Amino acid sequence: MTNDRGDEALALFAEIADVFRSEGDHEKLAVALGNLGLLLARQARLEEAIGCFEESQALFEQAGNRFAAAQQLGNIGSSCRDLDRPDAALEHYHKALGLYRQLGRIEEVADQYTNIAYAWIMKDAPAEAVGWYRKAVELYAEANSEPKLQATRQNLELLTATLGDAAR
Repeated sequence: MTNDRGDEALALFAEIADVFRSEGDHEKLAVALGNLGLLLARQARLEEAIGCFEESQALFEQAGNRFAAAQQLGNIGSSCRDLDRPDAALEHYHKALGLYRQLGRIEEVADQYTNIAYAWIMKDAPAEAVGWYRKAVELYAEANSEPKLQATRQNLELLTATLGDAAR
């Protein structure tokens, strides 16, 4: 997306969010804010994106849409990760993980495992990441999610080769 097109999309979603806010339509507002956050994140406007994701998450939670709330928690975690805030990323990934577990969403649980693993690597604790990657491999296999399974296996193999005996 070119910058002009990105700015146009941002303006459109901000306008849509304003309409839903003025109408009191909180569920549609939550969707618009989530999309606005994704657009902001794509433009590396991560603090603004986090604000949108947080408001969206709270609105989805109030509406009882725990799946969408978990998605927003994951988005917050990824934005924190991209801001080099692995502790905050871990906090949000774990919250998303809890909701996905409650909902029985196997693939999304595995996604959070890989996110958590990456955050541990960022914290210079790669040995901690190994267990999370192993859990993700098991769940991706169970979910028959072949592309994610292969990517996670590769990450795990690279990590264990780097760590040697410390990875056992």
